[in-house]
Amino acid sequence: MKEADLFAYLKGSLYPDLVKSPGIFDSYDCTSEKAAHYIELKCRQTHYPTLLIEEIKYRKLITQAAERDLIPYYINSTPLGIYSFDLMDLAEPVWYVRYLPATTEFEKIGKVDKLVGYLPIEEAVQL
Repeated sequence: MKEADLFAYLKGSLYPDLVKSPGIFDSYDCTSEKAAHYIELKCRQTHYPTLLIEEIKYRKLITQAAERDLIPYYINSTPLGIYSFDLMDLAEPVWYVRYLPATTEFEKIGKVDKLVGYLPIEEAVQL
């Protein structure tokens, strides 16, 4: 599944008022004013028992959602389903430094150290 497919699925099934973020480099992907959700979308090609979130992304979601009086959500698709995390209902992840690709969009840039945490899939709501 690609992010555009995930967005279309969510808009058609859960969030009829879902609006895509205006910029390609925004720190969130979409919002639902009716549900008061501030959402980051990720599509994983492999299913894992925990799903990675970058610390910088986590912080931006939490702070920017609060500034807008919205609830930060992290929604991931994997080959086994779609998993939704209400970041306000979870304990803050333990952060680890990992040597990962600089970006998923431009693979030729190389790898860098990133601060990341892992969200247990059993703490998500499967959509």
